[in-house]
Amino acid sequence: MEYSLLKYYRLILITASVLFAVNTVTGQSLDPSKRFSQYVIEKWTNKDGLPQNSVYGIMQSKDGFLWFGTEEGFVRYDGIRFEVFSSENIDLMNNNLVVTILQDSKGVFWAGTFGGLLKYSEKEVKLYDLSKGLSNNSVRALFEDEYGRIWAGTSDGLNIIEGDSVKTYSVNDGLTNDYIYKITGDRKGKIYLATRTGGVNIAEYDRNQVKFSAITTEHGLSSNFIRSVYLDSKNQLWVGAFQSGIELIKDGKPVNFEGKEKLKRLSALDFEEDEDGIIYIGAESGLYRLNKGRVDSFILSSQTNYNNIIDLFFDREGNLWLGTYSNGLYKIREGTFTAFAKEEGLPENFVLSVIADKKGVWVSTRSNNITRIIDGQVSNYVYKSDPDLMIQTYAVRNDTLWMGTNKGLYFYVDGKVRKIKKEECDNCSQIYALYVDKKNNLWVGTDGGGLFLYERGKLVNKSVDEKSSLLRVRFITEDDKGNLLLGTAGNGFIIYNDGVYKYYEESNGFPSNLVRHVIYDKTGTIWIATSGKGILRIKNGIVRQITRREGLPTDAVHAIAEDAEGFVWGSGNGGIFRVRKSELNGVADGKIESVYAEKFGTEDGMKNNECNGGVQGAVAVDSSGKIWFPTIQGVVSVDPESQHYNDYVPPVQIRRVLFDFEPSEISASMKAPVGTSIIRFDYIAPSFCKPEKIKYKYILEGYESNWNVWENRRSVIYYNLEPGEYTFRITSANKYGVWGNQEAKVNIYIPPAIYQTIYFKITAPLLMIGFIYLIIKWRVKKQEKQTALLERIVEIRTEELKNEIKAKEAVQKELKEYAEKLEELNKTKDKFFSIISHDLRNPLYSIASSADFLMNNRKVLSDGEIDELINLIKNSTLLLNNLIENLLAWARIQTGRIDYQKIDFDITESINNIVALLQTYAGQKEITIEFIPGGKIYVFADKTAIESILLNLLSNAIKFSYPEGVVTVKTKDSNGDYLEVCVEDNGVGIGNDDLSRIFDPNVNYTQRGTQGEKGTGLGLMLCKEHVENNGGKLWVESELGKGAKFYFTVPLSKEKRIGQTVSNG
Repeated sequence: MEYSLLKYYRLILITASVLFAVNTVTGQSLDPSKRFSQYVIEKWTNKDGLPQNSVYGIMQSKDGFLWFGTEEGFVRYDGIRFEVFSSENIDLMNNNLVVTILQDSKGVFWAGTFGGLLKYSEKEVKLYDLSKGLSNNSVRALFEDEYGRIWAGTSDGLNIIEGDSVKTYSVNDGLTNDYIYKITGDRKGKIYLATRTGGVNIAEYDRNQVKFSAITTEHGLSSNFIRSVYLDSKNQLWVGAFQSGIELIKDGKPVNFEGKEKLKRLSALDFEEDEDGIIYIGAESGLYRLNKGRVDSFILSSQTNYNNIIDLFFDREGNLWLGTYSNGLYKIREGTFTAFAKEEGLPENFVLSVIADKKGVWVSTRSNNITRIIDGQVSNYVYKSDPDLMIQTYAVRNDTLWMGTNKGLYFYVDGKVRKIKKEECDNCSQIYALYVDKKNNLWVGTDGGGLFLYERGKLVNKSVDEKSSLLRVRFITEDDKGNLLLGTAGNGFIIYNDGVYKYYEESNGFPSNLVRHVIYDKTGTIWIATSGKGILRIKNGIVRQITRREGLPTDAVHAIAEDAEGFVWGSGNGGIFRVRKSELNGVADGKIESVYAEKFGTEDGMKNNECNGGVQGAVAVDSSGKIWFPTIQGVVSVDPESQHYNDYVPPVQIRRVLFDFEPSEISASMKAPVGTSIIRFDYIAPSFCKPEKIKYKYILEGYESNWNVWENRRSVIYYNLEPGEYTFRITSANKYGVWGNQEAKVNIYIPPAIYQTIYFKITAPLLMIGFIYLIIKWRVKKQEKQTALLERIVEIRTEELKNEIKAKEAVQKELKEYAEKLEELNKTKDKFFSIISHDLRNPLYSIASSADFLMNNRKVLSDGEIDELINLIKNSTLLLNNLIENLLAWARIQTGRIDYQKIDFDITESINNIVALLQTYAGQKEITIEFIPGGKIYVFADKTAIESILLNLLSNAIKFSYPEGVVTVKTKDSNGDYLEVCVEDNGVGIGNDDLSRIFDPNVNYTQRGTQGEKGTGLGLMLCKEHVENNGGKLWVESELGKGAKFYFTVPLSKEKRIGQTVSNG
């Protein structure tokens, strides 16, 4: 059936059923004191994932997802991506135009389409249309009453669905019009219908019969063409009449309300109320807000046709969603910052500085305007006498506003601007810093003219020498001893007192000459913002530096300010940031390595990320604790205390479970396929307010004991899982770090394969030991018979030669040859028995003793101890198996009975198989085997011999590599006719003296591995025999302590050589 939607519905029931009961909705409101331009507004169209640009209906399901009705189906949104449900993945859906959507109290989805009413539940997908008794296939409105009945308004009457029955009502049953746009209702049994020409119809049940009444123009409505109806929290009915404004119905009659006149020509299509009782109106001409008689509007586009807002919806995080006709989807949300720019009343967008006083802030816009903001209201005074005047900074002293400008010092009092005369201010035309100290003295910092003090109507130059007379002072503050602390452009940081300047400059070891802002905190610590050298701390005379290396987002810091929450806020060209002051101290004291800086920009309410600095007023803290920053597009403020206002946590749910990367139908308890070792969990907590800030905390019980915490990560993969029972648990936290009290979980059972059962692990090694013993015994007896036979032949032949005097030389020659062969066989026998008596003894003894101990003590041993013994038996068995295979192959070669079957085969596949076979052995030493296949490579050789070569060379590489090492396999073309294979390790290496001995069959060269692994010395001799018998060469390059590279060549296939990729390295 409709697999994706069915899977989603089961997912809700399994992983989110507990969430509905424990996750309460914490509603939010948009701050009504703000203009719409001061919110963060986001938009989505078909370029951003929507299937189509008209959004007719918006709903948030119980599990937190948002759903939208469009002309191409209904869409689910999780804050990251859109998923479309339409006729392409829902069989019964015959029309994709979804006008209205609803999730009822039982969790059942309803979608009103122009092809009928689609019902989706766990049990069924059902379509109500004309053939099922629906009055019309064009369903425009849906509503669930207090008894769970579904009311569906169509273009041709009303339908009530209760259980499986459909009852239809039309003008013949009392409706004044059959065309229904909207339906709403109260909890007293009254259902209100917005009709096309019949006003507002009211439906009520009376003894299981529906009775209708109406409110029309006869009762005072401005029009009978009603597009929308809405019941607010006070049970007041809001009515939107087509091009005739808004009506408020109380006690069945229209009443007047504040703001009605401002909305009288509006065509309202939808209403939405926030938690503060403010009414938002979606209309054909845009968005409107009605707040105590005040009407604010938001026009989406200068093109009239793109302002048609069809649906409004507040989600649980307080975001207001707008569904439009042909103009996409909008979201309006609160930002961390509130911005004031030209559209909010500033004379210019570029703000140079901002200064706070008891009532509000003063804003400099690099013009002759004096701008003030009090309680969000902007007022401007234009100094018309000098249009070229540019106010650069402010200071307030004795209720007088002082202004540092590009033309000297001015002051503003009693609505008038006055200037300090030029002769009273020598060399102080460019003023960038003003400061009123604790004694009420006004200090003036100039750009290139030094420091001044305003005394008795004049500016007194405080320079003492040429250096101080040329200071470019950008910031002034003071410490608790009355010393002035100066930030300069070119002379670093200065402490001034009574004519004495103490310089902190690069020339005497200070990190920066460009100081933009200074803070003297309550502990007597000085904090300095620099241009290019980050933030500096001076404590007890010691200077410490915090830069981007330690976590700051920038080294060019314009200004810093401290809030009451323990954070330091900073600004720069890339935006605003905040960092815990305790972390700054931690880095400066060497206790921690870095700080976490949270960054803010346009997505947080700023109109532009770039802040301004370089003058006094690059930051201000007003009397309420709000922090203000000037930017190139307005001034922004942030209330640090409001950063913790939202405790709503989006519910988390597990969306997919994959076993060995294969998706499986999710349920509360799941059984993995036999042999599963990898499980992936995909999860999501739908959030629509900075979803990238959502944190997740999860644990796989049965595998780990500690919780994992990640931000903006929506999947996790577990590898190398053993058979057993596991429980995956996960919970989430919102962007403010508030953790939810709910979690999602799923139980997983991985059944063991036969070879993973305890019985197999005990009996298999015993059977293998017996089999190995029989093989060895048989091979020894056979070797003894062959030796005896050869000895007998030699004896007979020698006797015959003695009697053949004439053939003495021939006899002696033949005798010598047989004697040499006999000697070689005796050496072979001696070496064979040496290997059997020595190298096989230890693993056999290990297997026997471990098995015996396990049999005698299995009732008292723990599971971990049993697994340890079984693992020992398994490893000893693998060692025996490899040893015997090499012995058998070597014996066949020595006796000349090996038959090489040369064929064309893909050596890449063989390498992959050998690498996979040795992964477990490599994993025990945490060694990585690297081989990047470069396509199929066909060679002409004996496949078994080549795979034996690869097995021996790779085993040796692992054996002689140190833990956490890397073994690499490479292939490349060698002269066009041969393939060169290289097995490289970074292990112990081979000394020059041993390089010539390792392939010599007469030298018993053996060496232990990095973890004491034993060898026989047969492997490399066997490899050499195989390579040469297949027409190739084998050689080695190595230095002691630098690893080894073993090379061999093998003929390429002539028939399949064309088009194949020969090199991967």
